[in-house]
Amino acid sequence: MIPLAAAQLLAPGLWVWCLAPALLAVALYLFKRRPRQVRVSTLPFFKSLAAIYQESAWLRRLKKLVSFLLTAFVILGAVLALTRLVVAPKSDELQGVVLLIDGSASMSAVDEEGESRLERGQAWARDRLAGLPPGVAVMVVRYDRRPEILLPFSYDRRAVERALSAVEVRPLAGDPVAALRLARRLAALEAPAAIWHLTDQPEERVAEDPLGGQIARISSADVASLSSSSEGVAPLQTALAPVTLTRVDLGLAEPRNVGITAVQVRPQPLEHGKVEAFLEIQGAPVGSEPYETQIEVQRQGELVLLQRISVAAGGVERLLLPIDSSQGDEVEIKISTEDDVLASDDVVHLRLPEARPIRVAWVTEGGDPFTQLALAAIQESGQLEVFQVSPKSWPMPDGPDGRPAFEVVIFDAWLPELWDPKLQAIVIDPPGPLGPIRTARLETGIPLGSLRSVADGHPLLYGVASGRVAVFQTCVLDTGGGLTPLWVGPAGPVLSAGEVRGQRLIVMGFSTIRSERLGYLASWPLLLGNAVLWLAQPGQDERSGRNLQTGEVLELPPGASLTWKGDDPSKTRAGTKQRPAPAGAAPRLVELDRLGFFEAGEVRGSAALLSGRETNLRPNPSPLAITGPREELPLAAYFRGDLRPLLLWGILLILAFEAWLFHRLGVF
Repeated sequence: MIPLAAAQLLAPGLWVWCLAPALLAVALYLFKRRPRQVRVSTLPFFKSLAAIYQESAWLRRLKKLVSFLLTAFVILGAVLALTRLVVAPKSDELQGVVLLIDGSASMSAVDEEGESRLERGQAWARDRLAGLPPGVAVMVVRYDRRPEILLPFSYDRRAVERALSAVEVRPLAGDPVAALRLARRLAALEAPAAIWHLTDQPEERVAEDPLGGQIARISSADVASLSSSSEGVAPLQTALAPVTLTRVDLGLAEPRNVGITAVQVRPQPLEHGKVEAFLEIQGAPVGSEPYETQIEVQRQGELVLLQRISVAAGGVERLLLPIDSSQGDEVEIKISTEDDVLASDDVVHLRLPEARPIRVAWVTEGGDPFTQLALAAIQESGQLEVFQVSPKSWPMPDGPDGRPAFEVVIFDAWLPELWDPKLQAIVIDPPGPLGPIRTARLETGIPLGSLRSVADGHPLLYGVASGRVAVFQTCVLDTGGGLTPLWVGPAGPVLSAGEVRGQRLIVMGFSTIRSERLGYLASWPLLLGNAVLWLAQPGQDERSGRNLQTGEVLELPPGASLTWKGDDPSKTRAGTKQRPAPAGAAPRLVELDRLGFFEAGEVRGSAALLSGRETNLRPNPSPLAITGPREELPLAAYFRGDLRPLLLWGILLILAFEAWLFHRLGVF
């Protein structure tokens, strides 16, 4: 139902400037000029020239009235345009409006004219807000991963305009469900109210409100009184405040887009300074032809890889890119596609693990020659620094920073008396149980000609031919407490790995020197190298950087400040000064809200969008489609909101009609 329209003058004090022209027009209409009498020799000649004397009196009065009305309409239109006439519903029909604007990454998608979805939504909101009377309060809420109130309920339209102009797109994934729930609660404060949701995403599935889409505007005391009465249900229904939701779909008709939705970096086993970047690229479901996409990999600003792939519309492509990290730890991966509408998902910055050898302590009494050969082969590649330590010299003192002197420790057929929970350890042929290691020693041992692999996808077994391995089992492993069995024999688990209370641990229940074929196969150096890399991965990630997703929260060390590469170190986004934390201050939490490399003290990393929701843009057959109730619209689209353009065009048409009527037709 469309309520009665109400006219409002946003600048009523300006009408006095048009008072003088109005008085002049009225005076000219009321003024009657008496004709002058001049004696002439003959009258027929002048009577034939003055056709006015051939018209009746009523026709002359009609022409004069038409001339006055046209002049009055011009003056009235100028007055209304100067005082900004707006047409809107009555204030008692709508008390508040919550303007909920999507500020996620997909709102930066541009159309053929270069206009983003956010700019289109802001223009729509300005046109819609011009039709609201001054008595309607407006709230501006922006959301991406979490909602943010830019302006509480306000009657100041200039403050609303400033808040609307301050809405910006951040390269973060959006969460409309949480934003809509917050908007419903805020709208109930000024009910009856309306929510105008501006987004380019498909219609969300929001959990139904237990009150049937309405929100109660009653206090807890009122609820208690209503609940205690026998007729509490009916009063409760009347106390409900209606909140309507109007959704404006800003999506493009054919949003062609290809973006990176997942990335992961891992070192290549037994390849010093070499890493693999796993890349997932997704295409928007637009059209039937595949996208032709070009991939560029730059290391320290230098192009190192150029590759072209085809991505099916609505499909996903996964690939591995080899990267040499020995020449630099900063890598930028870009993709480019013709007519791509979204740029924030086309680039990924990666901070590679620092290409330095891993310090490994091999604690053994006699030393297994096969293990020694395997560690020597890995050490020659420059990936490890192996130090053979006698059990008498254990434990080793910590480094100056309080951390263990070695990143990985290999206990070969020996265990210390006390277990150190800070160690990342490999235990080969444990002599007995200790700490998280729970084993049952076999008296004679069991030769196993074949093993059953129960977790082929584990990083420890990468490249290992488990079917060709033959070992001599010396103990049975208990895989409880966080350890996962990887190799299983007839007597029980032979190889297990896992994480126990933040400590990574690998237990091998066999003897290498007594195994039949293990020491002669390439699988043993591969298994040992994979084990060392897997144990050292958490420490290397912490030391070399973190490749995170935008929107994640980073904990800054005390006294550190977050800076982004490529910007002035003294400034952050939007050009505001960055205040470093005082020395000794507690850690602070900072949201990663942009793309690129960042540094915060010793913490170094990168941030990327990596969101399938933002990349997978859905086509919108009817752009700017509005769903939901529209009862707040008082008139048709051409007769609502600010009527200044309509009034100015009307004045021009009246002036053109008057010129045609009096000058072309000679009506005077």
